[in-house]
Amino acid sequence: MFVSLLLLCAGLLQAQEFEVKILLENAHVGELLFGCQAGGSAGYDRGKDIFCPPGGMGDTGLVWFAAPQAELPSLYKDIKDCVFPQRWELQVQPPLRKKLILKWVPQELPGELEFQLAGNGVDLDMKKTSELTISAKGSLQIIVRKNQPEATIEKK
Repeated sequence: MFVSLLLLCAGLLQAQEFEVKILLENAHVGELLFGCQAGGSAGYDRGKDIFCPPGGMGDTGLVWFAAPQAELPSLYKDIKDCVFPQRWELQVQPPLRKKLILKWVPQELPGELEFQLAGNGVDLDMKKTSELTISAKGSLQIIVRKNQPEATIEKK
C-alpha cells in the first residue's frame, strides 16, 4: 500500500514536468524553449538553461526570455522548478518590414496545467490558440498554473 502511494505521488509530480517549444518566424532564433523540471529554479541553472545568441544583422526580429539576474544575458531556454504558478518574461521586437510569428502545439501542453500568454495587448489561452503574430515591440508573460477545479453547484 505504501509503495503504491509513493508511486502515485511520484507520478503526479513527474506529470507536471514539461518542456514547450515555441517556433519563431522572422526572428534571430528559430525557436525558444521553456518548461519545468525537478531541480530547476527561478535563477540561472547551468545545464538546464541556455543563453540566447545575439541578434543578427538586417531586418531580423528579436525574441528572448528575460534573464533571471540583471547581470546575465537573455535566455533561449529557461527551465524552472515544478512549483506553480510559474512565469516567464518574454521580450519581443518584430523586424521593421515583417511581423514576428510565434507558434506552438496546444495538444503538447500538459492537461493538468493552464498556459496563459498575456501582455502587449494580448491575453490568450495557449491551449486554445496555436499562433500569435506580433507587430509591436514589448513584453509578454507566459503564466503556467495548475488547473482550477470547476465549481460544483449542489442541488437541494
